[in-house]
Amino acid sequence: MLGRMRVLIVEDDALVAAAIRSGPTASGFAVDHVGSAEATRTALRHENFDLIEFDLVLPAADGFSLAQRLRAGGLTLPAVILTARDASADRVRGLGYRLEETEK
Repeated sequence: MLGRMRVLIVEDDALVAAAIRSGPTASGFAVDHVGSAEATRTALRHENFDLIEFDLVLPAADGFSLAQRLRAGGLTLPAVILTARDASADRVRGLGYRLEETEK
């Protein structure tokens, strides 16, 4: 039997993370939440995920830096950015890291 799909949400705002988490959880996904780039790297070292979703604004590192490090380290799982940023340059930059962007 296959296990549930696992999603890692990277969001430093607990209320926003709870709102984001509700959809995948209601759809039967197993959802983990971390609030920083360092916690993200730790979670990815110890667990297997099917999707990672993250914000661009994180403490001590932005989402682009995190994406660059993860992709450079060989991470190939699908990644989605949820952000309040609306600059076209940010969207193009995210696509350069093979990320999909959705506005909050």
